[in-house]
Amino acid sequence: MGTHERIRDAFLRSGWLIPVFLPLADVAGRAVFNTLSVIYVAWALASLPARIDVDKTQLALYVGMIAAFALSIPGSLYPLDGVERLVRYTLATSAFFFTLMALQASPDNLARLAKALAVSALVIVAVLYVQLGHYVIGDDFNPAQQLKEDNLPWLGSFLMLAVLRAYGTPKRQLYAAAFFLAILAYVLVSHGRAALFGLILATMLFMILVLRWRLVYVLFVPVALVITAVLLAPNFSRTTIESEGHISKMDRFTSGRSVLWRQALEHPPRSILTGVGLGNVEHHKDVVSIGAERVRHLHNFLMDAWYETGLLGLAALLAWLGYGFHQGIAVWKRGPPEFAGLAGACLAAAAAILGAGLFSFSYTSKQFTVYLPLLMAAMAWMHARSARRP
Repeated sequence: MGTHERIRDAFLRSGWLIPVFLPLADVAGRAVFNTLSVIYVAWALASLPARIDVDKTQLALYVGMIAAFALSIPGSLYPLDGVERLVRYTLATSAFFFTLMALQASPDNLARLAKALAVSALVIVAVLYVQLGHYVIGDDFNPAQQLKEDNLPWLGSFLMLAVLRAYGTPKRQLYAAAFFLAILAYVLVSHGRAALFGLILATMLFMILVLRWRLVYVLFVPVALVITAVLLAPNFSRTTIESEGHISKMDRFTSGRSVLWRQALEHPPRSILTGVGLGNVEHHKDVVSIGAERVRHLHNFLMDAWYETGLLGLAALLAWLGYGFHQGIAVWKRGPPEFAGLAGACLAAAAAILGAGLFSFSYTSKQFTVYLPLLMAAMAWMHARSARRP
């Protein structure tokens, strides 16, 4: 066996699962996350086969998205920032192709992926609660700054799925409820309203797609969770800015995010089609400043994509993501029964990321460039397998 074959064999045994545990690395710190990310990409590139089977439409949409983002760079204030961000974005989103490569190498890898996601969720919940205990006994506990709730809503779907598959009816209901309450409690303590919104979406879709609950019962979920948040975590309604009139309600609900959105609309990019340039919104002070505070993006993946890459980039991004959701829904509706549960969990997890991204993540965040492509690869592989069934 040659060197390339040995490297590829090792990657397909374990290396391809590195992104599953990157949320845990993120808790450990940026240096650990970045180191593992570099190792993963380098290992994957060294393991590439001669060919990866990719849906032609999906590949065209991906290439079109990268091209649309590249078109935003020439007219930007800082083109080098755009080039650097584009390279990083392309390498990160390559997790889609690397995961697809691994799934195509062995049908058993899909089950390994689902199990690894559940294990990652369980471990990160345990680690976060240990950290929480350490922070609480400290003198300067600041949940909004210290707690890392962002990945719990999307990972929780796979933990719930694993519990439902592993235990009998009485136990699985008890354990699933316990894990869900643990995730919900952490999100409430963290004051993470974006995470709460993502958790609400994920929970509703999980109940519809995996548990097959009737919609009338599912609609109670957002009401119950919002009431719980208001009663047990009053800081969910805090605001860091001063406003008057009806606008204050929106500003309070979004933690001032809506201030950024209004400023972006009041000072739109010079080029509506190509935006101000990939990675360049942070250089527009009149848009990303709230009083004396300055942020790096608009805390809404749609607004960020539109402002930086224009209507072309936003449309290309939505087309790429939309096709992935189309594949997942098709698998859930018409795929083999053994894929339906995992397809439902992937859709719920992806919805959690998109929902939280409306109030927090940028389209260039790790949630959008690593975790979402990972889920899309699983749905793409299941869709391809389903299409080959007689």
